[in-house]
Amino acid sequence: MPRKVSFSETQLPNFDKPIRPPSISVDFSTTVPECPVTAARQPARYTNDYIEKPGVPRANTTASIDRPDGDESYTKQFGDFTPLQQHVLFWDRDRDGQIYPWDTYNGFRDLGFNIIFSFLAVLIINLNFSYPTRLAHSYLPDPWFRVYVDAVHKAKHGSDSNTYDPEGRFVPQSFENMFAKYDRDGDGALTLRELFDMMHGNRCAADPFGV
Repeated sequence: MPRKVSFSETQLPNFDKPIRPPSISVDFSTTVPECPVTAARQPARYTNDYIEKPGVPRANTTASIDRPDGDESYTKQFGDFTPLQQHVLFWDRDRDGQIYPWDTYNGFRDLGFNIIFSFLAVLIINLNFSYPTRLAHSYLPDPWFRVYVDAVHKAKHGSDSNTYDPEGRFVPQSFENMFAKYDRDGDGALTLRELFDMMHGNRCAADPFGV
């Protein structure tokens, strides 16, 4: 059975940094000499010690080695939504299932972004993601460029980390792989340089939009 690690463990005085689990030995290869990048980007080999069945996507919670069962109170409140839907609910303030351009703008302003960035966010998000989510309701484009929460999984693009699967569920193994591969200093976070390394490493051929 996986070792259940409570979030409070990381708050003890002797924890100066977030948990950095050791890479456990496995009885199969995760690297090959003819592909050096497999050695440079090692997957998370410790997840099974912390999370039960880490490769199985979670339908309504986000499990990690810090919180193997996710945020139980949050899941109780928003358990009818997938993790990807939960991610975008911040912008759906009136809970009508639709994110209008002004919802996007106001949300980014509330997050502290300036007017220019918030306006660009509207152009990028609503112009590009409206029609894919609209297809769950109609083949006609939405005149208000709304993003539909119930079909937000249709807006999932390529060249990503695969932390969300194509149905919007959360994959703990993929989430932990991000840190195992790109958290070079082992502080449990990604610096801007590490974040760009991750984006570079996830690029897929012939995917200009995702890239």
